[in-house]
Amino acid sequence: MKKIIFIVVFTILLTGCSSQYNLKFEDGKISEEIITTISNSDIPKLTPEDEALGLELDDPITPFIEMDQYPFADNEDIKYDKTVNKTVSSTIVTLKYDYTLDEYNKSQAKKLCFQSSSFSDGKTGAFFSASGKFYCLYGDEVQINFTTDRKVTEHNADKVNGNTYTWIINRDNQDNVNIDIKMPKEEIITQETKTNFTLLIIGLIILVSGLFLYMKFKQGKEANRL
Repeated sequence: MKKIIFIVVFTILLTGCSSQYNLKFEDGKISEEIITTISNSDIPKLTPEDEALGLELDDPITPFIEMDQYPFADNEDIKYDKTVNKTVSSTIVTLKYDYTLDEYNKSQAKKLCFQSSSFSDGKTGAFFSASGKFYCLYGDEVQINFTTDRKVTEHNADKVNGNTYTWIINRDNQDNVNIDIKMPKEEIITQETKTNFTLLIIGLIILVSGLFLYMKFKQGKEANRL
């Protein structure tokens, strides 16, 4: 029953007044954050008359707010880090989980929301792409934000803010999503490497200075002989 509830809930995960799907790719790991703002008026409620008649609501939203949620379809032991904030007009649910690259490729969000998607990090670099139909649009719009500390050489984001690349999915493009971002492989310069490079430069400066002084000294001696 738990898994069935999650799958039903995930299909309404990106509803409400606003929704964001945030991915952060740093140090070979992926941090996922799903923020869902649900208007209080959208949460089904029983009237006193319904309760008197013993009626039940077909309500997947309340279990989504109140129950645990799971990043993997086939693992009920691992849970999202979940926070729920209630305001006067809405309920904001935030789900967070940190994946390895292999784990993310098995995640609920990637497998259920995108018809086709790929995320890899190999010898030539890393890339994330998604195409085809997007199955998790149940509100007016979904904002997908991809943040990375890598250098980005190619992307087709709708907008860019610093190192965050954003795609907007709505009714016009949900059947033909096109997300693409590429990041080349870069050498990571450690502090030890920086220190060794600095010492090498200092050594070269001392060597060149020594040779210059030696040549000047040798020229002076030859001039004295003449």
